[in-house]
Parts: sequence; C-alpha cells; structure tokens
Amino acid sequence: MQLIWTVIAFVVATANHFVDGASLELTGDDFKSTTKKGLWFVEHFSPYCPHCQQFAPTWKKLSDEYADLANTKDFHFASVDCSVQGDLCKENDIRFFPTIKLYKDGTELDTYAVLRTWENLVAYIEEKTKEDEPEPTPDVPIIKSNPEGISVDLDESNIDIHLGNPDRPWFVKFYAPWCSHCQRLAPTWVQMAKDLKGQVDVGEVNCNDHRDLCTKYGVSGFPTLKMFAQGEIHNYMEDRSLSSLVGFAKKLAGSSVVEVTSTQLAEKLKEENVALVYLYQKETQAAGGLWKKVAEQFAGSLPFYKTDDIKVIEKFGLTVSDMPAAVIFKDGQATVSPVRSFEDTDAVKEMLVEWIKMNRYPLITHITPANAQEILRGEHIVVLGVIHPDDQASKAAFENTAKKVTSQGGMKTESILFAELDASTWRDFASDTYGVNKDEHPALIIVDPMNEVYFSRDTQQAALDIDEPISLLRTLEDISSQKLVGVSLLPLPSEASRKLGQSYRAIRSHWFITCATFGVVGALFYKVVYRKKARSNILPFRQPTQHKD
Repeated sequence: MQLIWTVIAFVVATANHFVDGASLELTGDDFKSTTKKGLWFVEHFSPYCPHCQQFAPTWKKLSDEYADLANTKDFHFASVDCSVQGDLCKENDIRFFPTIKLYKDGTELDTYAVLRTWENLVAYIEEKTKEDEPEPTPDVPIIKSNPEGISVDLDESNIDIHLGNPDRPWFVKFYAPWCSHCQRLAPTWVQMAKDLKGQVDVGEVNCNDHRDLCTKYGVSGFPTLKMFAQGEIHNYMEDRSLSSLVGFAKKLAGSSVVEVTSTQLAEKLKEENVALVYLYQKETQAAGGLWKKVAEQFAGSLPFYKTDDIKVIEKFGLTVSDMPAAVIFKDGQATVSPVRSFEDTDAVKEMLVEWIKMNRYPLITHITPANAQEILRGEHIVVLGVIHPDDQASKAAFENTAKKVTSQGGMKTESILFAELDASTWRDFASDTYGVNKDEHPALIIVDPMNEVYFSRDTQQAALDIDEPISLLRTLEDISSQKLVGVSLLPLPSEASRKLGQSYRAIRSHWFITCATFGVVGALFYKVVYRKKARSNILPFRQPTQHKD
C-alpha cells in the first residue's frame, strides 16, 4: 500500500509541475541560452519532495497571473526538475527543494529566502521588477530637430553653434538670390522644411551676403546643397524633386547602424538591393564605435544593420561559434567578411572599408544621377548596358550575361562591375560620350575609367553584344592583356596633350625614331584642327550649379 501511495504522489507532483502555466521547464541544454536576456524567476524542484508538491499550485497560479510581466518588464517564470537535471542543479548550487533563484541576463542575481506565501512572492516580484526599471531622466525639456518646420537663416554668428553638434543633422542650402536655379528650388525647399519638421534641421546661407562663409564650405556655384550629419559633410547630387530631397535627408539623418530583429531585417532586405548586416551574440561583441566609423564612409549609399537574433544567424548559415561576423547581403546571397576580429582600430576599419568597396554593388547597378560619378569615374572596369527601360528581353539577356561572366573563375572579375544606363533618359549622354547611335539600342560598352578609355568593339571590330557572354569574356581578357586599344574618354585637347607626352618620352628613349615623331605630331595637329566635334565627358547627373558669383 505504501508503494502505491508513493507512486500516486510522484504522478501528482509530476503532473503539477508539467502543467505549470506560464512557467517554462528548462534543461541543461537550454538553460543558459534561455535566461541570457531579461529577468528569470526559476524554481528548482524535485517531484519526490513534499514541499514541492505543496508549493506547485501556488507556483502555477503565480506564473499564470503574472505572465504579462514577460512583455511589460521582461520578467519570466521557469522551473528545473532536479530529479532529471541533476548536473544543472549542481551547477546552480541547489542544496534543497524547492529553491527559487532570480537570474538577470544569464547571471544569478538573488535567491528567494523568505516564506513561500502568496503575499511574500508577489511583494518580491514587484520589488525586483521595480529595481530593474531605468532611472527616471531629469525633467529637462527636449528640443526637437526643426521644431517649426522652417529653413533657418545661417550666418557667421550662428552657423558654428548649429552645425557644431554632430548628433543634430542639418540640411543646408547655399544660394544666391539672383540665381534662376535657386529661385526655382526655393518653394520646394520651403515645403521640404515643413515635411522634415521634428526630424531634420534645415538651414540656408545667402552667399551674396556671406561670401567668406560660402568659400569656407567650398561653394563654387548655386545652389549647393550639403548635409551635415554625424561629423561628416555630404554633398547632395541627385535631382531636386521634393521626394528625393526629403528621402536623402531622412536617410542620412537616421542612425548609421540600425539594430533589428529577424522580422525587421526580412522587411528591410525586401527594400534594399544591397545591405550590410553585423551579427553578434555577446554585448562585448557589439563593436558599436567601429561600425559607426565604417558606416559613415558609406552614408546614404549602403544601409548598415546589426542583430544578435539567433534566427538571423541561422538564416545566413552560421552558428553561435562563428560570431561575430559581418555579412553583405545582395542578389539573394550572403557574402561573409574574411575579417573576424572587430576591435576599434584604424587597421580593422580600413580592412572592412576595402572589403565593403569590393562587395557593395549588386549584380547590375542602375546608373542614376546619384551614383554616376562613383561608377563611371571610379576604380572598376564597367560593363555598361545601354538599354531602353521597356526592353525587358534585353534586360533579361544582360542579367544572364552578367551572371555567367561573374560566376566564371578564369579571370579576376571582382574588379568588374555591370551597370545599366537608361537609353531613353540618357540617350544624348551615351551618344556623345561612348559613340552609341541614338537609334541603336541595346548597346554594350566597356568603360575603363582608370585609363580614361572605352571599348565598343572586339578585336575583330565586331560590336559588343549584351547577349554574348563568351565573346564579352574574351574581350575583357583582351583588354586585360592590352591586346585591344580603347577609345579615349578625354576631351580632345587633353587627349592631344597625352599623346604628345607619350611621343616626347619615346623620342628621349629612342632618338633614332625622332623623324617619325613629326608624323605623329602632324597627325595630331590635323585631328585637333579639323575634327568637328569632341566627345562629351559630362556624366549623367545634374551639376550643383551653372552660375557663379
């Protein structure tokens, strides 16, 4: 009979602790990972213990009635069955049952040491959750950015005061009253200031009245628009539509590195072609100072996120042991940085910046007024597809070619960018700069900005084709081995000067061909005098101004 009662008592006790309301039962496998964040009130029990059996209904009621604390105070209930989790209970220094301990962010904070009455337990919980509340901030009035939604007049007396705080972004217009472009921008600027009320400070400098101030900030024409944010100055080079101006200001004024959850990141990646994500697990790995400095170098052009969400880590095919790690997400794929140490040093910063520069572009970058300078006058060879926006077949063919060329391993393709230029919007630019016939689209051009040349034909003088990846690859190899001569991007006088310089060096090295040099000079003179039209080297973005004072 005694055996029967023992079995019944065991079953009842086990049932009581199995159906324990909002209290989560923990094991040695998940104890540390579960309690690493927030406050955890943990009961260590044994189903054989009479005191545990008596306390079980109270614990269930407590965890049920105060379950909302998980959302409001980050306070949670859990239990550990020491008859099964002996090693864990020994590690937690459990000497009798039940023992209730309070853990904060994975560290033992306190042991509950008074009678286990309902009133005592409730008072204990209320005390501990109150202790964990942040200290109230002093009652100091908070001055919001741009409180009135206006553009503030800036001059020598106030500009340093306003722009001196790196935590208060300012979008500033430098203008002249007589400038027609400034006059057209004026109503848009007023509306923009209204739209940025409470978000971004807006100001303007009259360069007619404050010439020295405008010279100080490198203003050479009007209007010049500059964003002062996080200690950096960013020139605005996009179109002057209201939506573009507001979007630019909001993007640069926000946090340079945004903390996100798994769900938030999934939404962000739907909106961004390319994004950098920093993954970490411990607060000591957060590297906030380092990433702030790195992100500032790419402000407005590349979003930076950070997260310690385990779901994100697993999504990228990584584990906790791989932490911390930096990942660039683009074209549906993740590229993990070879840099694995994230100390806040100049050396680490430079390594990360170089890695980001090499991996920051998507498969095909669309040329816009904002990135034209960076792409078409940058450091990469650019395979440029000049395609009409409605020509979906050519777009698909170009994308297929880009995938095939970048996926091969025969030559270094990391220094090659694929870009697409709108043949409708930038038809004149493509014609003047790269000799693309205005009526012959799509067209394929290879641009070598470092050597200031472009290529539109292969070694057989056949026009390059967006749907011929093998031919394109062969042409890229011919360019790399200098088997193909490009067409100069320089304005004609500069090109003539360069060729004359090359000829002069040749004369000094090989005096016996001096006579032949005169032929080269004569030919160049003929080209300078009789060539009807020099190629345009103006990139497809609006210049900040066309007027100077």
